[in-house]
Amino acid sequence: MQIHRVSPILSTPDMPHPGIAKEEVPIAGFFIRHALVPALFLLLLLQPLSSPAFAMGELVWSVVIKDDAAQLTTNEFTVGPGKLSGTDFPVRYLRIKKFVNQSTGKGESFELRIGNKVAPLFVNPDGTFSESILTFLLPGQITKTLAGKRRVFLGLPDNAEERNTFSLIPACHMDLTEIPGKEILGWERSADGLYSIVHTEKATVFFDATATTPPGLQTIRRRYNHRTFGATMSKDPERVALIAINGHREKIVVFAPDGRLVFEEKSFTDFDYDQLFLTASGETLILDRKEAARASETVAIDLRDGSTKVLDALVEGTRYYSDDGSRLIVLQGGYGKVFYYDSSDPFEPKLLWTRELGHLVLTAAVNRDGSFIAIETTINHPERPARKVIVFDNQGNDFAEPLPETRIEGLQFEGDFLFVGTQRHPIPTFLNLVPPIEIQAFHFPNRQGGRS
Repeated sequence: MQIHRVSPILSTPDMPHPGIAKEEVPIAGFFIRHALVPALFLLLLLQPLSSPAFAMGELVWSVVIKDDAAQLTTNEFTVGPGKLSGTDFPVRYLRIKKFVNQSTGKGESFELRIGNKVAPLFVNPDGTFSESILTFLLPGQITKTLAGKRRVFLGLPDNAEERNTFSLIPACHMDLTEIPGKEILGWERSADGLYSIVHTEKATVFFDATATTPPGLQTIRRRYNHRTFGATMSKDPERVALIAINGHREKIVVFAPDGRLVFEEKSFTDFDYDQLFLTASGETLILDRKEAARASETVAIDLRDGSTKVLDALVEGTRYYSDDGSRLIVLQGGYGKVFYYDSSDPFEPKLLWTRELGHLVLTAAVNRDGSFIAIETTINHPERPARKVIVFDNQGNDFAEPLPETRIEGLQFEGDFLFVGTQRHPIPTFLNLVPPIEIQAFHFPNRQGGRS
């Protein structure tokens, strides 16, 4: 049997399209054209429709902070058509702060001090939050009776219904009763939530956030009887590096999550330390150190043997690393200069490119593999202070401008998202960003193989 191959749309086997010659083909060809192709098309129609892809740099989540309350204004994490279905919000909570006037005295004895009150905004995996009222408190201490004894605890607001309930982690308290120096100077919590660090005026205490004895009371992993500050935490394995203080002298200490001492300088030094960064492996520490009447220098310390190397290849400035430590941005903010380095070998950083922006640079962030760099700069505005956020690719090219004009400050990459209006650890340590009136998250998915 023989048939004619013709246009399936404009003709039939009995009435070929004018101008198309008849072609003798085997019967198998007829079934490929007239049976198999339509069947494949039908299968495609039966496939479930996927959510539309979000454009690079698109706004996917935002919250407005006003009158100690958080109002969700954009949320694409909620499951539904057109949403980020199956994608969880990348962090458990955002740390919201606001300035508080702690001024004392009158006349010539008047002392002006501005401190920060802190409130955690807990975010559900779908981008919503059950408690929109923010309770701002200075990290401090409270006294409470537990197991028949009056004890002193670290206090931070819990998201429980009772407004007089305080804890760093819900249902857990940190007992400070036997710790030297009761005045609380600060605290950190590890990214995985497994341990917490409390800084008092005379000691540093590591608390286990998982083991509680009695129930509701965090157990102490280690007491280190020196005041510390400037903490930095590595990613894997998670370690913490700190600057210990004894009078006016300082030294570097590094601890494992269980409180075990990994590294400690033999004695206190005359150096002033700043900008600590632990590589993802936890084996190398990068820092600035300065001695009186000498220029500051950037040093890498191999924590396995204590050997050091001065990193002459790095320009002086403020450093921001990718999560894996393989890429580094150095800002000279007052000059508007940006320097981008390959830091995969922390002892031999290599300059890849530089940019001059022509405006004061406020802060920056690098995504997890260094394929995106976010910069916040000032802009000229006739009526009010203003900033803008620019995102570069790893070649230094302008890639996106998610916020051409904004008043919010702070940048933070979390997974595939850039948060504007919050910053986990402001760098350098003296940088005090304006409290957020709004926090926005933009979609910047990781670009595999995107490194230069």
